[in-house]
Amino acid sequence: LTKASTAIADAEEDQAREMLCSKNELMVLMEAAIHLGLEDGTISRDRIQSPAQTALYLRGALHGVIMLCQAESTEAGEFPSEALIRHTMDMLTRSISSEPVR
Repeated sequence: LTKASTAIADAEEDQAREMLCSKNELMVLMEAAIHLGLEDGTISRDRIQSPAQTALYLRGALHGVIMLCQAESTEAGEFPSEALIRHTMDMLTRSISSEPVR
């Protein structure tokens, strides 16, 4: 997502339009997945006020961690980017899950 945002700014008009469509399709897909999770009970209705806002929250949080990993890996050399991204995804999943936190 981070690279996509940067690429959109640098792209030709037609490419930028296609990238924006992909970005919009991603949001539609995320919102649909959240709706399904609410319907099947895997996502907590108590924690989700708006599927659209939740999709933005998930996307924004992961985007921030990806940006942090990119910045840290260029400065420090060895940075556990993959582990941090996996941990973030796990924590984000738990934050909306209907499963009790263990």
